[in-house]
Amino acid sequence: MALNPIMVPMDQKEEVKTKTDIVEVISSYISLKRAGRNFSGLCPFHGEKTPSFMVSAERQVFKCFGCGEGGDVFTFLEKMEGYDFREALTELAKRVGVTLKSFKPSEQSHLKDKILAVNEIAERFYSYILLKHKKGEPARQYLKERGINEDVWKKYGLGFAPEGWENAISFLKKRNFSDGDVAASGLVIARERTHDKSPPAGRQGYYDRFRNRLIFPLRDGRGVTLGFSGRLIDMGNGKEPKYLNSPETEVFHKGSMLFGLDIARDEIRSKNETLLVEGEFDALSAHQIGIKNVVASKGTALTEKQIATLSRLSENVALCFDTDLAGDKASRRGIELMDMAGLTVKVVKLGKFKDPDEFCQKDSAGFSRAVLGASNIYDYFLESTTKRYDGSTADGQKKIGREILPILSKITDDMVRAHYVGKLAKVLVVDISLVSVAV
Repeated sequence: MALNPIMVPMDQKEEVKTKTDIVEVISSYISLKRAGRNFSGLCPFHGEKTPSFMVSAERQVFKCFGCGEGGDVFTFLEKMEGYDFREALTELAKRVGVTLKSFKPSEQSHLKDKILAVNEIAERFYSYILLKHKKGEPARQYLKERGINEDVWKKYGLGFAPEGWENAISFLKKRNFSDGDVAASGLVIARERTHDKSPPAGRQGYYDRFRNRLIFPLRDGRGVTLGFSGRLIDMGNGKEPKYLNSPETEVFHKGSMLFGLDIARDEIRSKNETLLVEGEFDALSAHQIGIKNVVASKGTALTEKQIATLSRLSENVALCFDTDLAGDKASRRGIELMDMAGLTVKVVKLGKFKDPDEFCQKDSAGFSRAVLGASNIYDYFLESTTKRYDGSTADGQKKIGREILPILSKITDDMVRAHYVGKLAKVLVVDISLVSVAV
């Protein structure tokens, strides 16, 4: 018989629920306005322009009449944060000062707890090596050469995994974690390979996944470490990938992660804008020069989960990727999804610099100005396309139209779409009605 997610006295569950103000909790994620006896806002679970999300303070429930999502305050946190019921209950109990009695977690919850415990200790281990151990000197030197200050290393919890097959697993086993616990976290790999430079052949057990790598903890918005990313500091023969991430586990899902979210979250809400970069060093360098609302997506192909997180934090996103977004299909799909989620998207231009990291390191004031002067994404698309094709020729106009028309057709806001239809008509030197029909 399957275990219940959590076995906790009903009176304690009701005590937490009674003491919790659902309006206050939901208001910390989205903007709510009074609507008679209730409160309304834009649904955080699907993109919409007109509020259909209602919260009842009297009944302590929420309901979206657009997508159908609804429930109590526990349900809301489960959907917003990806919590299981136990995690939602524990979080709310902390908020209202209720000390929970003993409860019986499910097998899945128990496994998650084990993985999180392993990750916490592993993060401390890697951090100690970077900050204090002699084996961390290559990584310390590497970071200094990249222009990243020590206070930033500490703030983001950076670490170092030195050379060697069993550094991390040996350390963790001494802390009473079993092979199975460590394997579930993804920090080790089962010994199977027998080629040269593999772990000693014929031995049973596991070897460390991260070796000779600078370690970036990958945390959720609460600062809980769910996984890791490791960057080689010595590329050697080039056979190893430059970056290596934790595999998918019970707690780590790469498509949900935004590096630096726990550090940037409050600043994003304060500014109502996210600066979204691609790599960890882009985020570190931007933060170091004072741009604190920055997170890294670890790729230009944004997922729906990442976009959902962004839309819950602010209404605006400024993209700063080292690629031509107009010519990158994965990026364009992400931009479409952001538009559908109600986000206003802008683009920060890199100019002569190859990426945000280099821009910040070589011209910090210039990068700050570029962020402030970010252009609307559709202006960027028009500018990028007209640079690549000659709009004064029939062939160039045809190519511009083929590239831009599908983009404009997917703009959800009628007024915004009409504005850019007009701009495209001027670029193509044709009557606006022709473009309107094509869109």
